[in-house]
Amino acid sequence: MKRNPFERIPGKRALAVLLVMALAVPVFWLGTPLSPSLRANADTYRKGYALEADKSDRTGIFPDTTFLLTVPDEEMAIFSGPDTDDFQAARVLAELGNRLKLRNPPAITAAVDSTDNGSGGASDGSDGASDGSAETENNTFSLKLEPVSRNTFRVTPSHPLADNALYFFDMTASDSEVISFAFQTRKDFGVVGTLPAHQSSYVPVDTGIEIYFSHAGINLDKAHFSISPEVDGRFETHGTAVAFVPRRPLTPGTLYTVTVKEGLPLTGTDEKLPADLTFSFETNPDEKTSANPDNGWLSIGSSWLEFPTAEKPVIPFNLSLPAHLQTDGKADMTVTAYRYANAQAFVDALAQKDKVPDWAWWSHSQNLLDTGKLAAVALFCVGTASAFGWLLAYYQIPKAILEGVGAWHMGLTTTGFFIAAVFLVVGCFLDAIPAIIIVGTILQPLA
Repeated sequence: MKRNPFERIPGKRALAVLLVMALAVPVFWLGTPLSPSLRANADTYRKGYALEADKSDRTGIFPDTTFLLTVPDEEMAIFSGPDTDDFQAARVLAELGNRLKLRNPPAITAAVDSTDNGSGGASDGSDGASDGSAETENNTFSLKLEPVSRNTFRVTPSHPLADNALYFFDMTASDSEVISFAFQTRKDFGVVGTLPAHQSSYVPVDTGIEIYFSHAGINLDKAHFSISPEVDGRFETHGTAVAFVPRRPLTPGTLYTVTVKEGLPLTGTDEKLPADLTFSFETNPDEKTSANPDNGWLSIGSSWLEFPTAEKPVIPFNLSLPAHLQTDGKADMTVTAYRYANAQAFVDALAQKDKVPDWAWWSHSQNLLDTGKLAAVALFCVGTASAFGWLLAYYQIPKAILEGVGAWHMGLTTTGFFIAAVFLVVGCFLDAIPAIIIVGTILQPLA
């Protein structure tokens, strides 16, 4: 029969208890340390120093706040020095008062005491005995330090801080390293802007209504929002902006009035909107106007396509149009086609365009083929044909041809075939428009 080896060891129960304690102590030490916990915050702690505002909320610190300065033990030992306890407190306050500064303090206009008589000292002629506090002066703005505990001191500014301002405190450590703390004072809660702006006209009917607040964290609802005439819609919050999105376009040519009501709360604070905000705008009378600045785009591929002369060309292109420019999913377009004199002229134009590389998108998009000469050629043909047609009419050539052709006694069908044949022959040498101008002038009496 096997026996438990621990039975041979004297005081086995005491040994088991010690083993359990040896395993449990590290676990409890890591989970809940016996020493006081130190709150480590990258925003407030520097080399063991801490500076925190007494009064603050999510919008910033209050203008009348005081601050708590925590000094690490190592620095306290250096500042206190070898003096006795009676002098250590005064020494530490004086040392901290010289090392804690407010960067770029605001200028404060101080009243002049008429009873001072320019003495600049205490009224009793003393040097101003210490009352357990130290005051550091920065121009006309000063900081007063008072002990709260051995390592903690209350810092009281001599004047209230300004609203919506950024303050920097610089603390010089014993090794001359400057440790900085920054604080943002709160500002009054309110509306800083709207879209559309107040008293704006010709507002697109598909606009959204946006209200810009001074702070984030706004939960705007129908209890604090109204629009007249009434519009059905939903609210969207994006940081400090709240948008009211109508479910349907607004009525064209209509005056709308929007009100953000007093008492709208700022989440996480005790602040509320102090008064109603009302603004009005007028929509555009044209229901096709849009707040979307995109007017669409058209692009044609860079691939070259060849078609036989007997086949109608089909040219693919990409077209993107916003909804307000579409009619039943269709869009009307006007296209002008140009023709080069010959194949070599086209090759030369293409070589000129290819001088700009494809990767230079802006330059490439502006490098268009010059159609001025092509348009000039067409206009020249039209102008020449018109002059030629005028000469034919002046010399009564159409009348002579009509008399000669009329002697053939052609019927309606034969006359139609005759005109088609003439256009077929002339069209082999002239463009369609010049041919119509010249031949049409001659053959018009036959029609």
